[in-house]
Amino acid sequence: MVDLINHLNTIGLTENDIDEKVKSVGDLVICVSSSTRLFRKTLKHILFKEIRIYFDNDSIGINDELSKYFPRKGRRFDWIKFSNFFNLKIPRLKLSAFAIALIVIDCLSVCGFVIWIAFGQTDLLIHSLVSKIPLLPLVLSAGLLALGFIAGFGSTRLPAQTFDDLVDEIISKNFADLLCDDRKVFKEIVLKELSFV
Repeated sequence: MVDLINHLNTIGLTENDIDEKVKSVGDLVICVSSSTRLFRKTLKHILFKEIRIYFDNDSIGINDELSKYFPRKGRRFDWIKFSNFFNLKIPRLKLSAFAIALIVIDCLSVCGFVIWIAFGQTDLLIHSLVSKIPLLPLVLSAGLLALGFIAGFGSTRLPAQTFDDLVDEIISKNFADLLCDDRKVFKEIVLKELSFV
């Protein structure tokens, strides 16, 4: 019985969480994987424990702000390292408001230039056609290149405010994968966690 309580504590559960008679680790894994409530609760506990391991800090609270652990300077690199630590899909950084504004300006500039050439600068258009300089593809290529650059380097906003929100995002992003094949991946995660007891 003490062993069962240790196993339950390891995956973030108590005796009150289990309704069925659980006699072995296998029974516990089946019980947890067959209940949506226990599935989410266990996964949330395990993911948060992994976050504490990643940061090597047991004092991290579930409601701590992510920005405290991912400062703006070096955030993209830190986030890539953090994402690579897990065997699950981690939400990507989001575009900052400044990057979104630059994307809008880029799109409007390209559209404005194309309209200006088409309706206002027929001499430039004729010169482009005669000299065989592909002006429109050049402008569009430059605009797309700028978009790619902005999107690549402008993603600096965290996908969640707190670790609790982040863990929920991770669960949501991986939910379908964890449920497929009779919850095989989830069962492997739980069994791995229980093997440390």
